[in-house]
Amino acid sequence: MHLARLPASVYRALIRREVVTTFHNRFVQIFAVVAWAGSIAVAALSGRPEAVPYGLLLLFLYLVPLFGLLVGVSAAHEERDERAFL
Repeated sequence: MHLARLPASVYRALIRREVVTTFHNRFVQIFAVVAWAGSIAVAALSGRPEAVPYGLLLLFLYLVPLFGLLVGVSAAHEERDERAFL
């Protein structure tokens, strides 16, 4: 069966499952809290308005590798949990 011939309900169910799994993932929750707290801290603690873009750049340079690490760890945990069913 070709992927394009599947009914739309299959795609909706798949997307719904992935979204629910993502929001229940503690690593994504940790990332969201760190991103939110870092953004608030940069905006609140910068002494001058000109410093905000530089602070945000540093924050994103920290968050992008952190997100990659957390997604990798999350995938490893899911793989370990699924292996028990095989």
